[in-house]
Amino acid sequence: MQSFNEINIEAAAIGTGIAQGGLNLALSYAKQREQFGRKIGSFEVIRDKLADMATKIEVARLLTYKAAWSFDRNILNNTVNYMAKMISSETALEVARDSLHIFGVTVILLRAR
Repeated sequence: MQSFNEINIEAAAIGTGIAQGGLNLALSYAKQREQFGRKIGSFEVIRDKLADMATKIEVARLLTYKAAWSFDRNILNNTVNYMAKMISSETALEVARDSLHIFGVTVILLRAR
């Protein structure tokens, strides 16, 4: 059972890392890309999406830390381990999707014109 807990924690850490990487790329792009004479990061919809992504990542990270902390102290906490794995994997998918939306926002804005 201990190996399953360890695998869940590792999966949670991987998911959190993937999500953080996606956010970093999207944030960097939003600071560089200009549309309509403004950086796309200055648009409220982009700022809100980036803030939402950062919040979800922080929740996943904290749950992963809690699961790892319990594991290091030999406290069996299957619920937290599964919660961390679930939230981290869902966050990785959501952040990847939202990052792609940010990279494609120029196409969406141009079509709206």
